[in-house]
Amino acid sequence: MADALTALRNLISANKNAVPTKSGDFIMIGNQSFHRKSPTAVRNKKAPGYYDLDAVVFFIENRTLPSSQYIKSCTQNRIEPIELALRNPLIAYLSGEMRDTSFLDFSLVAQATVAPTVAPARAADHEMKHDDENERASKKQKLDSQAEDVSNWTVEDIVLQEKHSSTRATVLQHPKKTFEKVVDLFDRVQIQANAARKSRKDKGKSKGTSKSGIPIIIVPTAMSSLITMHNAEDFLSKGVFVPVSEQILDGSKKSSITFTRASHFDKSRSVTFQVMDDISKLTKDDWVRVVAVFVFGQTWQFKDWPWKTPAQIFENVCAFHLQYDDEQPKPNILQWRLHKLMASKTKRYQDRSLIMEFWNTLTEW
Repeated sequence: MADALTALRNLISANKNAVPTKSGDFIMIGNQSFHRKSPTAVRNKKAPGYYDLDAVVFFIENRTLPSSQYIKSCTQNRIEPIELALRNPLIAYLSGEMRDTSFLDFSLVAQATVAPTVAPARAADHEMKHDDENERASKKQKLDSQAEDVSNWTVEDIVLQEKHSSTRATVLQHPKKTFEKVVDLFDRVQIQANAARKSRKDKGKSKGTSKSGIPIIIVPTAMSSLITMHNAEDFLSKGVFVPVSEQILDGSKKSSITFTRASHFDKSRSVTFQVMDDISKLTKDDWVRVVAVFVFGQTWQFKDWPWKTPAQIFENVCAFHLQYDDEQPKPNILQWRLHKLMASKTKRYQDRSLIMEFWNTLTEW
């Protein structure tokens, strides 16, 4: 019998409109039923092990949300969020658009997989509950009638009387959560994904290449900022800070920058990022991909953003401010909730730790 992830991929890749059905704590995929806590082959680098089926399905439902809202929703529902570097490959794999399985591990998941089983009917649940109550009442009556002085019992005697009330398998069936909205949400996600895919194809024909699914980092256009399109590539991709004034002399400004770096959790994998400063080019779908912004301290930087205030922006996008360590920050920087990166004017050997601070903060956000 196939594991949960393979069954889900077979279902979606064979019929884009097909969706899993659910009954209580079980999810029906094709003709197989899996407990929502069944582990999948998607490796979890933060907590060694695997993401469960609950986490994968929840991500499918909410993949159009901004990263911060998705993380917040996972926290509220007590679900492990899928790490940023795995989200696009996972969607592509489930839809059959990508064969790369480097982020999966099917060899070990079989050892931990909760065996698929048909979801029990309500009548059977009621009968089982009734039998359990009768059994507990019988045991209590027996204990009351056979009560004895246990004051002389040893630890070994007590241990011998113990009985396990649950196992690793039974406790997984305890939470009373359902997926009543999965079908509607999944249909909505599929419609949005198909529309976005068609839009990207149309743009690709007119503009050349498409950067669909690539996380976006926005930098300021103001020359007073320590980071702009002139020096962003050296700083973000190479970990070397070169003042904007020096890069201007080299004429190094680009309208858009794309670079690839190793995944924070799996060095054998890579993640591609796009850097830009012209938000007028962003569509509604593109804003979902904006993961970080460098702030220089003036509110006009956020004109025409989809969120009205800096506070709302910083709730949806991870914000950073780069400044020299011997200078005072601007008043707005002191009031805004963002991450301050302190650069030295002379000690370039500190650049490496500075850029690592940026990537660590963005990854954990």
